[in-house]
Amino acid sequence: MYIFLITPPSTEPNGIRRIVDATWIPLIEENTDYQRFLDDINEQGVEIVDGDIPDHVLTQAADKKFTQQLSKYAEAVTRLSQHVLSEGRAEIKQMMPTSERVFNKETGEMEPVLAQVTVNDSIDPVPLTVQVSEMNNTTMEMITTTVDNPAVVQDIAQRTAAQAVVDATPELVVAAYENTLG
Repeated sequence: MYIFLITPPSTEPNGIRRIVDATWIPLIEENTDYQRFLDDINEQGVEIVDGDIPDHVLTQAADKKFTQQLSKYAEAVTRLSQHVLSEGRAEIKQMMPTSERVFNKETGEMEPVLAQVTVNDSIDPVPLTVQVSEMNNTTMEMITTTVDNPAVVQDIAQRTAAQAVVDATPELVVAAYENTLG
């Protein structure tokens, strides 16, 4: 719980008291306690403040939340754009201009010569399962078992978490991200 303080000669709030430990927090964006306060507003709601919250503080909290959501969304989209380990990736080639130029009789202009270039090499799929051998301490025999490939399990978990971020991201944040792409 927090409460805004007014320290004379100011007539506007210029500090915050964190009630749990009586810490005084200045209204300075660079202050880590103030940043934690903004996070608390975003995570727990405005009910954590006893009294009114100045508009500029609500704006700072909203801006911080928006920036965090935008960053998490960009990170999630990047993660989802990576190939699925269990599927691999085919080789990707593109036609790219070379430093050579030739005269096009039809257009009357010099045009670049194009060459096919490998942009991304192919990546073989990772097997869904792997075999693990362990020594049975009683019989002293090696026991081999088949288990889910930990790399595939981790890939699925990361992709699932990234998709959850994408699904939960507000449209306003998605639109802002798409505007940054051009």
